[in-house]
Amino acid sequence: MTLIKGHMHNLMPTRLNNRIIFNLDTENNKAPETLLKTINDQFSGIIATGCYKGVTEQSIVVPLTEYNLRNAINIASIYSQESILVVENDNAYLLYLKSGERVTIGQYLVLVNKDYALKQDAFTLINNTYYVIK
Repeated sequence: MTLIKGHMHNLMPTRLNNRIIFNLDTENNKAPETLLKTINDQFSGIIATGCYKGVTEQSIVVPLTEYNLRNAINIASIYSQESILVVENDNAYLLYLKSGERVTIGQYLVLVNKDYALKQDAFTLINNTYYVIK
């Protein structure tokens, strides 16, 4: 994995693969920070901000493992999420929770600049670094 220097002197990968991204926000309620932190700690993930068509949500980015995928599906279902984003071996897809359908939307998450990200339908913001699906 190639690394570049990001904000606050963190090294951020230029490409993210083998990750699960999901959120716990509902249409009317934001997930409490304590809940996000507890779940994030359980998964050894990162709390991020996701945006889809102008709507931002607190998201959790976790390594893709069978255990994490099973738990992400269960937790996202409890919070009435329609789908979760899975990036696996250069295949990025939405996994719809009710049907189990996988809809490929690209290959992986790639680091982009803020201006580019804000012009897209969707992006993920992790530690002040923007990613989009390519």
